[in-house]
Order: sequence, then C-alpha cells, then structure tokens
Amino acid sequence: MSIKKHINLFTDKTFVKFVLVGMVNTLIGTTVMFVFYNVFHLSYWVSSASNYIFGSMVSYLLNKHFTFHYQEKGYTSFCRFTLNILVCYLMAYGIAKPLMHAILSNTSIEVQENVSMAVGMCLFVVFNYLGQRFYTFKKDSIQMCIIVMLLMVFVPVRAQHAITISEVRQTGLHTVEITTVDGEEPEGTVIESPWKPGTFNMTYANKVPCRVVISKGDNILFDSGPYEKKTSGATIRINGNTTALYSDPLNMPYNLKLEKDADLLIRGDDSQYADKHWRLLKDAVSLNTMVGLKVSQLTGMEWTSAYLPCNVMINGDYRGCYLLMESVKRNNKCRIRCDKKTGCIVERDPYWWKEEKYFSSAWYNGESMYRWTWKHPDDDELTEDVENYVQQYITDMEQGIDNGSYEDYIDVLSWAKWLLAHDILGTRDSGGANMYFKKYDNTADSRLEMPCIWDFDSSYEVTAGDFSRLHTSANAYFSKLLDSSNKAFAKEYVSLWNNLKDDVVSQLVDYINTYMSSDDAASLDASRKLHNRRWNTTYRTVEKDAKIALNWLDRHISLLDQNIQKIDTESAGIQTQTYSTNEGTQQYYQINGMTGQPLHTNGIVIAKDRSNRQVRKYVNKQKR
Repeated sequence: MSIKKHINLFTDKTFVKFVLVGMVNTLIGTTVMFVFYNVFHLSYWVSSASNYIFGSMVSYLLNKHFTFHYQEKGYTSFCRFTLNILVCYLMAYGIAKPLMHAILSNTSIEVQENVSMAVGMCLFVVFNYLGQRFYTFKKDSIQMCIIVMLLMVFVPVRAQHAITISEVRQTGLHTVEITTVDGEEPEGTVIESPWKPGTFNMTYANKVPCRVVISKGDNILFDSGPYEKKTSGATIRINGNTTALYSDPLNMPYNLKLEKDADLLIRGDDSQYADKHWRLLKDAVSLNTMVGLKVSQLTGMEWTSAYLPCNVMINGDYRGCYLLMESVKRNNKCRIRCDKKTGCIVERDPYWWKEEKYFSSAWYNGESMYRWTWKHPDDDELTEDVENYVQQYITDMEQGIDNGSYEDYIDVLSWAKWLLAHDILGTRDSGGANMYFKKYDNTADSRLEMPCIWDFDSSYEVTAGDFSRLHTSANAYFSKLLDSSNKAFAKEYVSLWNNLKDDVVSQLVDYINTYMSSDDAASLDASRKLHNRRWNTTYRTVEKDAKIALNWLDRHISLLDQNIQKIDTESAGIQTQTYSTNEGTQQYYQINGMTGQPLHTNGIVIAKDRSNRQVRKYVNKQKR
C-alpha cells in the first residue's frame, strides 16, 4: 500500500464518520471512566474497562449502520466487534500504563494513572479504527493480524504487575523488605481435617530464614541483619488458616520470628516492646481490624495488639498492603501477662487438628468442631503438671457455667468486655472467631480471663441492633451465662455497657473521622492502589471503609442499647433440687444461682453476696 493510501485511511469520509461516532461514545465512556476512578475510587482496570462497557453498544450500532454500512445479519459482526474491542483495550492500556509509569516515575501514583488512562484512550482510538475497518466490518478480514495483536498484548499486560521499590516508598507507609536465604519462598500445604473429612485448611510447609528491613521513605528504621541462628535475622512462614487457603501463593498472611527480640513497630523503647513474635496480616485493605482494635481499647481489654500499616516486599517483589502486628503471646511487659512457669494461654480452636498438642473438655469433645490448643507454654515447654491442672480447671469451670457457680472460675468482667466488644462490632462469625483465655498462675486467686479480641473479618455483618452470633451461639459459653440463674454475668455485662456506651461510641466515631482525614489514611489509600494494581483487585478507599463503619454505628447502637436493656439481670430466687443419697433424700438450695450444701438440721440458710454486704435468710427444710 502506498504512502498516499496510508494517509487516506485517516482522511476519507469513512474515518470522519468514525471520528464523529467516536466523539459520541468517547464522551459517554470517558465521563464514566474518570468518575468511576476519581469519585467512586474504583481501580485503574475497572475504571478504564467501564469506558467501553458503556460506550461500545453505542459504537457498535452507529459504526455498523452509519460509518461502514455493513449489511450482513447475524451475530458474526457483533462477535468480531467484541473481540476487536477487547484486543484494542488490552493493547492500548497495557502499553500506556507501564510507559507512563516509566516516564512519570517522580510523580504520584494518582497522576501516573490518570495520564495513563488519557494516553491509553488515544491509542485505543487508533487501534479500534483499524480493527473495525479491516476486521469487524469487512468480509475479507485480517484475522491473522488480530492474533498477532493478541500475542503482542501479553507483554504490556504482564508489565503492569511490576511495582518498583521507588513507587512503594512514595506512598508514605512503612516498607517491610524481606530477603530470604537463596530466594526461598514461604510455602503452605493444604491439609484435610481428620476430624471431618472433606474439610480443608492450610498449614505452613517451611520456615524460611531471612533478613527483615523496615524503612519509611529512604530512611531505614530497623535492620535485623542477615540470618544467623540465635544472633540475627529472622524466619518467615505462612500463617496457615482459612485466609491462607484462599489466598494467592505470593500474597499470604505470614508469621515472623526474630532471632533477637526487637520492636518492629519502631515505638522507641525496645526495653518495653521488644519481642520475637510478629504477624503480617492482609488486613490493611480494610478498616475492620483497625476499628475492631480501637473497640478493644475503648472497652478496656487487658491487651490490644499494636499494629503498623505497611507495604511488604519479598525478594524485591511487591506483595501488597499489610498490617504488621504483635502476635498473641505471653510478654509481661507489653502483651498478655501470666506467670512463665505456672500460667497459661489457651485457645478454643476450630483448627486444633493442625496442632501437635490439644485437649478436650466437657463442652468441646466428640462431634464438636472445637478443642483446646496452647499458646503458652510452647509445646516443647509444656509440663505434665501444667497440662493436667489446666484441663481440670477448665472442666471445673464448665461445670460452674452449667450449675451457676462460674464466679469461682472465670473473671466475669473480662468476659463481659470481650462479648460487648463483639456485640458493638456486630460479629457474624461464631465458628472461627479466635477465643483466647489465660490463667495468670495455678493459685486459687487467679480466674480464667479473656485478655484480648482477635479476628474482625465479619464485623458489621449481623442485622443492625442484633447481638453478635457469639452472644447467642450454643458453641460459646455466653448464652449459657446470660441464661444462668446466677445473674452476675448478665449484671456485669449490662452495667458495663451502661457505663461505657456514651464514651465508647463518641470516641469511636471521633477516631474514625480523624483517621479518615489524616495523612496516614492518604498513605494507606496510595498503598491500596498499588495493592489493587498488583493483584487486579478493587479494594475500597479509606473514606468508603470509614463511612461503612460510621453508617453501621448510626444504625446499630441505639437498637443494640434497647436489646441490652431487655437482658434479665434479676435473680431467679431460690430453686430447690431433690437428690437421693446414702443419708436419705436431701434438698439442695440454689440461691442467686449458687448451689449451697445441705444442712443436716432444720434451720436458716444465710446467704451473703461476695462483698458481704447483703444478707438473706431462707428457711431450710430437710427430708429423711
């Protein structure tokens, strides 16, 4: 084809008509694209694709009948049109994005992607015109050219995944760079539950030695040094759970264990906060965990995990936006406090079958999905004495919940705080929600406490005003406690709410609003865009997440308050039960839910509360 004919392709009447049609659908598509990206904060790929979802129908009809006067009927031209649009879109925007990122590397991510979309739009016009003229609406089409174009597109499309350390640092979040020995990748293994065949989960397949460097901008704030056992460096492994099971192998939740204690959150006091155990959770793409941990603080839980939103790179490859968090571990300075030798931290664990050591109890055995697993001591430090003591204590505690004497075994206030936090958040998941318990030591003075809350994936997922499913589930202890004739737990729960509700809600709303407009939120938004680009996802902006949380509180709290006020906190009075013994038939009295020993003579039962402030007298009767 001569140069003149090449020029005529873009100067004849057909091209003028194509341009006129293009102006119409471009006006529609461009408006949609930039509104989706800048107003609704959808991802680069979703926003740019929406351009052609809305504009293509207009383009197809006008170009078929007005521009190219194509008379053939049937679906052939429409199929060609769809293929042409797809190929031209991938080529145009797949070329534009890495090209603009390279040219505009010193500008913000938002500027780069807006310019990329504008350039991609121009390239698309050229590609689309050629495709429609010589392929879509031409009988003797050039299918081979389309195939070549398809092959060409793979390089630019794949290039959009490459995210440089410079881009990551520009976001403003901390950067966690992990370099493993010999480039080894932390891997997981899918395992089937021996308890319930057909149920699968994931566990870690290897512990990989590594170096951990934490920076902000160009400033290095922490460097573990190269791996040397018990001296420097760290190990990284997959945190095996349901999240890992459904995650990309390169975008997993991780556990980090340092060889030497340090504070990875860089709080300026290693003597107070240093520890070996840390978590990298995929929770920075939502505000659920950050809001949940704020509720934990406001309800006065013993320990709330500190965290740091960050970007993670492993062996130079960007892995996404994470929360670097403290692990659930014993640390009497800054985490859960208990005696090193005689104390314990245990978990009611639905994935107990992944652990080497676990035990059953009266509530959790047989067909139950739960058993108890150990968080402290570690398996290799667990003595038989501690194991036997804790198992017996939990057995006695469960009996106490059943018969109303639970105050002898549980720390009622910490349990009420734990439940109230989840009721405020509207937690739907009652199955996999992490329930941790601790006993400070093996003395009679310590009770079983609930020191922390964890797992906020299903926040705001019950009907507004309803209790969390943990509140009502038969798999948890709380419904039994609330229904008990001993109303100590119900009274503590309602009193706690009445004392805290105004301050908790107002401070939570202030926290969400303040964070939403902060520089940290802007940095997190920039990081989420990188995460979306890396994994082709469409996570929301911080502002959207914040508004979801605020809307939930607005709809939920007043209705929740009404339901809490309906909880029965009055004593059930005296209940008697008749038992046959070797001594004859006796009646045991349940006073305020507490089972009293029988008297062997007629007389008066004197009942005092634990503060010794109230005295009640009941006539005792005995049958022989």
